Amino acid sequence: MARNIEIQNKVTTLENYNYGLIKILEIQKEANDFQKQKIEIMESQLSILNEQVANGSTLPFVQQKDYEKSKFGRALVLACSIKILKIISFL
Repeated sequence: MARNIEIQNKVTTLENYNYGLIKILEIQKEANDFQKQKIEIMESQLSILNEQVANGSTLPFVQQKDYEKSKFGRALVLACSIKILKIISFL
């Protein structure tokens, strides 16, 4: 009888560890997905900036550079805001 209780306690402990590991893996997957989305956003913004540079602009160089930084910053902030709202909606 004592042996069965000991075995059951070990099984329960292992099940708890397993559950904890599964939760950790789920959190890690969410973090990886978020990182992938950030990378995709950055790549698309870089592509847009590269197109703007390739097409040139009528703005003087300094103004063009500031304009591109400002536009990139606004787009990145918007993308991050959308992602944050999605995360908050899941909580």
